[in-house]
Amino acid sequence: MKSERLSAFQIGMVATVFLICLVGARYITTQYTPDEIARRLLSDWIYVHGKLPVGDEQEIIIPKWGFSYAYRPYLSSILAAFFQKMFSLFTESNELLLMGSRMGSVFSVTACCYFCLKVGNLIFKKTYLSILFTSIVCFTPQMLFLGMYQNCDSLGAAGVSVLIYCLIKGWKTGLSFRGCVGFGIAISFCLLSYYSIYGWLLAGTVVFLFALFIDKEIKTSEAFAKLGVIALTVLVLAGWFFFRNIVLHNGDIFGMASEEISRHQQAALGAYLTEYNNPYEKGQKFFETFFNREYNWVWYTYKSMIGAFGYLSIWLDTWLYVVYVLIIITIILGYLIFVLFTKKDRIRREISVFIFSSAVITVGLSIIQSFFRDFQAQGRYIITVMFAIAYMAACTLERFSSKKGAVVLTFIWIVLAIFVFTVYMTRMFY
Repeated sequence: MKSERLSAFQIGMVATVFLICLVGARYITTQYTPDEIARRLLSDWIYVHGKLPVGDEQEIIIPKWGFSYAYRPYLSSILAAFFQKMFSLFTESNELLLMGSRMGSVFSVTACCYFCLKVGNLIFKKTYLSILFTSIVCFTPQMLFLGMYQNCDSLGAAGVSVLIYCLIKGWKTGLSFRGCVGFGIAISFCLLSYYSIYGWLLAGTVVFLFALFIDKEIKTSEAFAKLGVIALTVLVLAGWFFFRNIVLHNGDIFGMASEEISRHQQAALGAYLTEYNNPYEKGQKFFETFFNREYNWVWYTYKSMIGAFGYLSIWLDTWLYVVYVLIIITIILGYLIFVLFTKKDRIRREISVFIFSSAVITVGLSIIQSFFRDFQAQGRYIITVMFAIAYMAACTLERFSSKKGAVVLTFIWIVLAIFVFTVYMTRMFY
């Protein structure tokens, strides 16, 4: 098995991502950090009280929405409170404590870069393909932006990178008990991060269990024992939150019903609440919602997946979106024409099925959410689709053994990211 150890250049990539996110976390102002104020209500409460809230504490109720984020998994807020506490040992500066609350996101995107490189080293024989794969994921401007302020999306991306790594590592090592523990840890990490990546959880679990039970070298009793190891690991590391929800919120395991109850309670107290923008209830047609000029979910979601900062208030110039979309279309067509129907070994087939099905489910869940609950044309909810695009790019250039092509694409992608950071992201700095 090819070594997954990082080269000096790859370590430099991880350090570069860390430094870019760290600079952003230090200097970006809160007027450009979507939803951070709402999430800080929760992390600040944990930081001050040193315990986890029930969810209905008035201090953490989000104004105009009438609920708190404590009903949903909030590992990102726990991490934010932890780093705030660490920073508070050395400073009382509000600016530095704010930076501390953002360190979870800084480390999340950095971890995503680290595990993407390890994944690339496991999948591809050539290091330059691993670097290309990681560049497309982690040097997408929106991904870097997510590493600069407190949010769940960055943690979700890190969780996906860990999940992919543990899956591939497990397959490469013959689905050992140690690999099953690692897979259980990855599942737990994802469960506690963000609902938007649950498609990756679903696809990953199905593919892993399929591989486990069809492996002729693994007896049925051993397969069930390994399944038990995975389940026990998840139960210990992530089960506590969902069991806590069941106990505290009358069986509401995912917290969604509790959010609606909280909204009704706040409205009864006289609070003015923002209504959800629900296209389905308004009688809008599907095509009208996702493709027409006024809403155009597809175009705005694509643009904000590449880069749209602040409260979707800082957009890139159109030519940049055109350049990115031309590159992405070329990558997809190249994969469909030259790679999709080529012969692959079993592990590569399983990797492909996992990554592509996860991406499709992720987009599908975002579409359902936007049409039936609250219209949100925000690319951060599907940012993990970049894993699939990166995988297609690396596989296509691997097919042609094109080191030059990989190096050129990597260079273009990173230069574009640095340009966007310098010209657009720095506008959000104070």
